[in-house]
Amino acid sequence: MIPRDFRDEFAAIAPEGTYSFEIDVEGGWWLTEAGRRGHQTKPWRPAEDCDVLAAVTLLYMLNKLGPVPITGDYAKAAAKARISESDLRVGLMHRAYGMYLRHLRR
Repeated sequence: MIPRDFRDEFAAIAPEGTYSFEIDVEGGWWLTEAGRRGHQTKPWRPAEDCDVLAAVTLLYMLNKLGPVPITGDYAKAAAKARISESDLRVGLMHRAYGMYLRHLRR
């Protein structure tokens, strides 16, 4: 099974800032600061839509841009699941921080 490429979803919602993700030709994601790769020894690969949201949330946190906006389909899904946007943000922040510690800070 070919892993899904999340480039388009990410590009649509990713913020601009000092920190960003560089996505290589093989689909590996590298956290960069001012265009330079950090300490990662191998790239991270998102496995599901929630990973992409966590990556965007991480960029909002690292770039100090304030809370990540919950819009469009994500807002509708949260409302349908009866999850407040603030609770969804907290969950995404926890996931983003865990992802940062496990995969991106090596």
